[in-house]
Amino acid sequence: MLRLIDRGYELDSFLSVGKEKQIAKFEGLDELYSGVVSEKIYKRYSTALNRLKTS
Repeated sequence: MLRLIDRGYELDSFLSVGKEKQIAKFEGLDELYSGVVSEKIYKRYSTALNRLKTS
């Protein structure tokens, strides 16, 4: 997903759900992942979430 964003595509052009729903899903997963997955994986996930919010 981030590769497409990096290439200039808008989220809505390749998602089956809207941007807001996708971000809400990722935020829900954030609650599950925080403190459970390794720091390295969580950092990558957190970076992806932040990029989604600002795209």
